[in-house]
Amino acid sequence: MTADSPRRSLRLLRGLGALIVLLAVVVGVPALLVAMMRFLHMTPHGIPSLEQLSTGLKRRDDGQLLGGVLVVGVWVCWALFTVSLVPEVAAVARKRQARELRGLGWVQRPAGALVAAVVIGLTLAPLGVGVATAEDANAAVSPPPPTSSTRLATAQGADTTPAPATRQNVASPSTPTTAPTYEVQRRDTLWE
Repeated sequence: MTADSPRRSLRLLRGLGALIVLLAVVVGVPALLVAMMRFLHMTPHGIPSLEQLSTGLKRRDDGQLLGGVLVVGVWVCWALFTVSLVPEVAAVARKRQARELRGLGWVQRPAGALVAAVVIGLTLAPLGVGVATAEDANAAVSPPPPTSSTRLATAQGADTTPAPATRQNVASPSTPTTAPTYEVQRRDTLWE
């Protein structure tokens, strides 16, 4: 078991949790709304006329009006959330930044966060690949430890000067190397 496997499993669990939430919102909310509409006998049989609307608004409310307004509001919010998922998923597929839908930022940000959590959580790439230190570089160039044949040669008076290092591209710790710096600006992305 490697040192970062608990971190990987936690990331995998977060990704699976985000996927479950995303599926619950996209699939579960409509199923729940349809079941609730059947239970409350609010299944529409057609588009109401203006006369039916005015009659319904003039009579005393028995809870149907409030229920209807809530159901329509939840349907509208679900539709906006689902529409805002489209550019987020397309951006992940194209490896680009998602286009911002005007007026839907309040819905698109949580949708983007869920999509990002799913993508990051279900990516099983190791976290520390490619990270090396100067000590790792020196260990790669250092001569091998003495073996019994080198001890025997030393005892008989053979030449014991170490062979030159074979890797020429390793920077020594005494010469500092400076990498170019970049200040991150707003709306920068690594997808491009």
